[in-house]
Amino acid sequence: MPPSVRTVEVRAATAVPVGDSITTSLRVNGVDTAVGCTIPAGQTLCTGTDTVQLPPRSGMSMRMVHTITGESRDVGWSFNLG
Repeated sequence: MPPSVRTVEVRAATAVPVGDSITTSLRVNGVDTAVGCTIPAGQTLCTGTDTVQLPPRSGMSMRMVHTITGESRDVGWSFNLG
């Protein structure tokens, strides 16, 4: 059985400003998956609980979309392999 990614956690270095949010999606081989979450305004953390199977030799990255364009943020992320 191939490994899977579940329970992703994304943390911003500082609280997301009012009117902004950060929506994240785990990408596998360049394609968005259901694994991700949204950090709302005033918060620094979100947790997603969806699961995705990883094909052999998969490349992974995290896509982050801000509602305010041009704002740059340091965002860390972690996940559990199952």
